[in-house]
Amino acid sequence: MKRFIKILILSLSVFIFSSCDDPNTGKNIVLQISPVVLNFNTISVGNTDAQTFTLKNIGDGTLEITSMNIKLNNSELTEELYHISNDIKFPIKIEKGETYEEVIEVIYTAKDVGDDVSGRIEITSNDSNKKVKTVYLNAEKANPKLKTSVDTIIFNKLGINESETLDLVVSNTGTSALKFVEYDGNGAKIATDKDAFYFGVGSSDSFELLDLSNVRTLEPAKFEDNKEIFDSFTIKVKYTAKGEGTETGTLKIFNNSTNASPQKIINIIASSESCNLILQPQDGYIDFGERPQGSENSFTVLLANTGSFECNIRKIELDVAASSPEFSIEIPENTEFPTVINPSERFQFKVHFKPTEETTSGGAAGIINLESDDEHWNGGEKKLTLYGRSKEDNSPVCIIKNLYGGEPYFEVEPGQIENTECRGSGICSNVQMISESYDPNPDNSGELRHSWQVVETPGPYSNPDWKQFPSLDPNSVSNSDKHYVDFYVPYATPHGTKYLIELTVTSSNGASSQCYAEVYGLTGNSLHVELFWDEPSDVDLHLLNPTDQNLNIDDISIENPSLDTELEDWRMRTNFQWWDGSYSSDGQDCYFSNCKGDGISWGEPGPSDDPSLDRDDVTNIGPENINITKPKEGWYRVSIHYYRNDDKITDASVRVYCNGTVAYMNTATLKDKDHTWLVNDIFWKDLGSNDGECYIFSDGRIFDSRQGEGGSGYRGTLLEDIEPDAE
Repeated sequence: MKRFIKILILSLSVFIFSSCDDPNTGKNIVLQISPVVLNFNTISVGNTDAQTFTLKNIGDGTLEITSMNIKLNNSELTEELYHISNDIKFPIKIEKGETYEEVIEVIYTAKDVGDDVSGRIEITSNDSNKKVKTVYLNAEKANPKLKTSVDTIIFNKLGINESETLDLVVSNTGTSALKFVEYDGNGAKIATDKDAFYFGVGSSDSFELLDLSNVRTLEPAKFEDNKEIFDSFTIKVKYTAKGEGTETGTLKIFNNSTNASPQKIINIIASSESCNLILQPQDGYIDFGERPQGSENSFTVLLANTGSFECNIRKIELDVAASSPEFSIEIPENTEFPTVINPSERFQFKVHFKPTEETTSGGAAGIINLESDDEHWNGGEKKLTLYGRSKEDNSPVCIIKNLYGGEPYFEVEPGQIENTECRGSGICSNVQMISESYDPNPDNSGELRHSWQVVETPGPYSNPDWKQFPSLDPNSVSNSDKHYVDFYVPYATPHGTKYLIELTVTSSNGASSQCYAEVYGLTGNSLHVELFWDEPSDVDLHLLNPTDQNLNIDDISIENPSLDTELEDWRMRTNFQWWDGSYSSDGQDCYFSNCKGDGISWGEPGPSDDPSLDRDDVTNIGPENINITKPKEGWYRVSIHYYRNDDKITDASVRVYCNGTVAYMNTATLKDKDHTWLVNDIFWKDLGSNDGECYIFSDGRIFDSRQGEGGSGYRGTLLEDIEPDAE
């Protein structure tokens, strides 16, 4: 019994002694961690990033740390993503107010693993309040990111059968491998690498993918010499113009990126124009008429490229099987097919007809086959049909040539030729024709009578004025002399307009023959306004370029502009018409006083965007024409002013040509002096490369400007609002 008491007393004394020996007894021990959250940089797979934290004892006892354990939030991950680089020997003891001598460094290694790569460090200590404290580890998963050099591939406008190839660079700007792969709805892999690149449904078959062998898995971005380097490859997209117009498509790129998954879509836009090959004669017929046996007669055929792209002529051949032997063709020496005709250039060849005794009374016929890459032709093909007859009697032979002995085909360039017979003081262009007609009948007296007339014109108001030169009677010309005739065409004759001239030659015995010449207008003005009227008087054409251009064409209802308040507000704001003095004083109104001949300066330096009035007709019926070769984009206004009426009522007509095509025509009745017709407003849209198009908005109001506020010359009483539907 005594022994038990001794043992109990000994144990109790040891406990009391030990408790009194612990220096932390009764003290508050606190572990301070700074920072408690470590945010690691986004890095590529295989790379590392380091962040640090410190340990401090802010309590009043001795801090003792016994362990630091790293754990991942995703318990399924077995990869080691974080580790502490310090060589730490536990336990760590930190006296009060002290900081652990080492900064704790945590290393994160990026690996291609699950989505959640965050974690924590659990630190166990004798902290009085919380035995286990946490440092949170935040990192983004290494992700691939797809970047392409463009999001939309836009090809240049091409000619038919032309092609263009553009590069598409594909890069990985992310932090893990970028793979090109497509999965089905069940997650099964159905395409990889180059097979994951293809055109979407509805894409034009004019597009083609090239260099797909370059497609591969792209490595994550990396740094070299303090520069970020992206792994990339280049493929090519090829466009071959197969038809005229705009073609579109989409390129799909299936991939595992985080920014463009499961597919990146590249839009593709392309457009094409065919060349525009004009064949003269335009109707496709060459009729040599009657020619004496044994005489060789020639006709020059012209092929002119009026388009924006080169034309290839693949073939010009006489169809021997379908042609009489009297016909032959002469191609320029050293011509090889296909032969190229560049824009604004031309190609000529000759057709010969030589009737023989074998030529039947019904005449001879032939066919020339032509092939080109002009899509406007029927499948790229055209035919020229040939006719000719053998002259069996002794009637005169009718022949028209140009000044240089060429064929009776003429093209009229714009000119400034004053001629009193060209409708008053008209300005016209002219060509000179020569009759080399002759009478093969030796029994005749040798005189031929010539009768010229225009048998085909563009319209009732475009009949040309022409006169004889030199002063010879056209009905009595010596057989030994050539017969000259000047043919005058209005200055503003639209491009491609055809006049057909007939010459009849009659011998002394009354026998006659006819032959023909063709004249084509070549005026190339983009914007051309023509005015004519039906009673001899003084009507003036005005074209304005309003200084207020603050009207967006996209804000106007083109289908029904009469309901659009934006357009009407702008018209009111710009005072409608020319006689607001500011227009004439600052040169924004082209009319007889300032614009005749060389015109006035508008827009950019140089004459191409300047208006020019061809003439001021004060006594007859016009026409008056204002032309601009290449208008500057913006608004223009057409007005007609009845300057002097001589007590006559006249019907004034206006035609507006855009790029040689009639875009507007209308007629209004002007009853008295100073009546003014506000015809229309024109917006010219610049399409680049010397192309443009116009939008025309009818006005149609007629005002009596004599009653305007401030006297004559200001907008006055509205007399009439004519229908605009003649556009």
